[in-house]
Amino acid sequence: MKFGQKESTSLPIDPKLPNPSGLSIECVLRLKEKALETELLHGLPIWGNPSWIGKIYPHNLKVKNFLYSYSRQFPSIELNSTFYGCPKEETLKAWRDLVPSDFIFCPKLPKSISHGKDIYKTKEETQLFFNRIQTLRETLGPCFLQFPKYFEASQFSWLQSLAKLLPKEFKLSIELRHSSWFREGQAIPELLQFLLDQNLGLVITDAPSKREVLHSEVTSDHLLIRFLGQNLECSDNPRLKEWATKLQKLKSLNFPSLYFFLHQPNDDFAPELAHDFVTLLNTETEFKLKNWEIPKESEEEINHSLHLF
Repeated sequence: MKFGQKESTSLPIDPKLPNPSGLSIECVLRLKEKALETELLHGLPIWGNPSWIGKIYPHNLKVKNFLYSYSRQFPSIELNSTFYGCPKEETLKAWRDLVPSDFIFCPKLPKSISHGKDIYKTKEETQLFFNRIQTLRETLGPCFLQFPKYFEASQFSWLQSLAKLLPKEFKLSIELRHSSWFREGQAIPELLQFLLDQNLGLVITDAPSKREVLHSEVTSDHLLIRFLGQNLECSDNPRLKEWATKLQKLKSLNFPSLYFFLHQPNDDFAPELAHDFVTLLNTETEFKLKNWEIPKESEEEINHSLHLF
């Protein structure tokens, strides 16, 4: 993820997270009675990075086997590839069959929907996407719409029209990247009330140079956080520590579902960032997450496992 990447490292990054609005606090407290415990799933934005061979993948692992190996190291994935087009049903079924039954995909809706300008064409694209994406069945988690960075609060009516096209049976969130949607770290009231009424989540994007769109709002029973690191520079750790404190607070309130996706500017160092995140949470919070390890399985053993499907 390049959005919010800091070009210069000479200026400090304020790691502090904004306070949520009163409406968000009320939402969290209402949900407190509905969950027995908090589920936190973390992951990366993609699985097809060859630079991860020797890190999370065995040496000589074939690209076609990356997803199988990734899903044994992480419990979830952001699934950015769907932004460029919805895969065919047979592709989605193949993905579903490769991963454990408790693995979760969190797909990004195609940009033909989030960046569309014709509501009738957008309606067709939306129906196509959700008809196909349900092929993932139990491995399907929240989906999210990533609006373009030029999408401003003055276009609120378009957001309202688009929301009417989204099926209620799916967990859904939106990501807004323009500063006009936020004031002093909080979503503008009309947006916040609309999302609460529609049971739509608001993605939190924590990026080094886009602190003006950072917020702590909660508007549904799931929360997606997208964290962009700075290639493992010293500024990453204080920001992760802020999130450890925030996630522990949500856990103490039995907030149902948290999804934390870790990015780097080119994602080569995303596994290391994820390792730091899990180590921090396991040390400083009540979460006990599985950390990735240098794989013990060989390419031959993975091939053998795949032949058993």
